[in-house]
Amino acid sequence: MTIRYAHLRRYGTRKKLDEVETVEPRGGQLVGARGKLWDLRTGEAQKGFVKGFYASVDGRACEYDEGEIVAVHPDGRRVRLAFPKPPQALQSRGVFWVGPYLVARDQHDEPWIVVNTDTGAAVGRVQGQRKDSSGVFNPSVFDAHDNESLVFCDDASIQRLRARDATLTELVAAPQGTCFVGCAAGRSGTFLIIERSLEARAAFDTSKDALVLRSAKGAELRRFVGAKPPFQVNRLGEQFLVTDKEGFILLDDELKELARVALVDDDSFARTIPLPSGREWLAIGGYSEWDHYGDASLAPSNGKGLEPVKSAPAKKPAKDSAKKSSKR
Repeated sequence: MTIRYAHLRRYGTRKKLDEVETVEPRGGQLVGARGKLWDLRTGEAQKGFVKGFYASVDGRACEYDEGEIVAVHPDGRRVRLAFPKPPQALQSRGVFWVGPYLVARDQHDEPWIVVNTDTGAAVGRVQGQRKDSSGVFNPSVFDAHDNESLVFCDDASIQRLRARDATLTELVAAPQGTCFVGCAAGRSGTFLIIERSLEARAAFDTSKDALVLRSAKGAELRRFVGAKPPFQVNRLGEQFLVTDKEGFILLDDELKELARVALVDDDSFARTIPLPSGREWLAIGGYSEWDHYGDASLAPSNGKGLEPVKSAPAKKPAKDSAKKSSKR
């Protein structure tokens, strides 16, 4: 069956000031944003306020309890997380739930931490993690949702983090003169990688970034040339999801193009988030708005927001004072 992908709905109002909304998938068709729990099938917010932060799709979330962070489980258990130091760098893009573990960037100048959310005990800091070119521990992370591991992509290599013992195993090394920017894993063990020359990295130049498919051992298999940088790469169900300057491109494991969806407006999105259904995704914009894209059959039942919304409506100009006086 061929799926028709489209823009399904806009949430939030686009503002003039840069403001990236924190949006968290809460499992199934539910998404938390700005204290509300949104149902993507109806396009409506549920009553009340959404609880917790750094939520997982299986119902777990974090909360503060007397100044400390606790993991709240769906059955009501509350487990205090024993971070070695008070967290200083936690943010939604640096927190991942991997089976019973929480993997997080909690400090600016130390490797990431792994904590057992069933016992609260810290497993330890990620062993052998390298700083990036800017001198911080901030890899691009791919989550295959296998409940065991994450894929870390730093400048020099792709590594697999095993959560239960906080160890890294190198999988693919960057070719000489090249750095890795991000990656997504394919079903057959391949990796779709955003690659950049070291000269371009030094110049902060994304214009020549390449999308390269490599084998599990690092051999180049092919390149996809039909996209315009800058890029993001993700996995959507059984497909690669590439985000480029103009929109979204769905590719199979051989980089055969399956579909394209244009960005709903001219905003340069901040983040693309695939959803658990494997048929839809969110694009978090840079001006407080966020958009829902995917299989057209998943459009919300209320029918709102199906047409592209470019921005908040402009204010009407003040009426001419002469016209005002003539009506008196």
